[in-house]
Amino acid sequence: MNVRLPITERDPLARFREIRRRVEECQHDPAVEALPALAEAVAVLPRSLYPALAHAGSQSINLIVTNVPGIMRPATWRERTSRPAIRSRRWRPAAP
Repeated sequence: MNVRLPITERDPLARFREIRRRVEECQHDPAVEALPALAEAVAVLPRSLYPALAHAGSQSINLIVTNVPGIMRPATWRERTSRPAIRSRRWRPAAP
């Protein structure tokens, strides 16, 4: 699902409301309802086609937002000491 973000909106609350409206609008798109049938069709394709399909599908991705945390690693000494608010050993997601 692709949602254009309202980056020109300066008010954070109005921005979140607009994002919510756009996401809900996309969720009711007929294409979203076709995804289960598409998944079943892809499931019967030969596995040798999977890499080509994955590559073709990834060409239009600009940004992925998720609530799933990345690989956790300890913060480096520089990261811990560069921000005075961080006093303990904090963990943060590793860079991709």
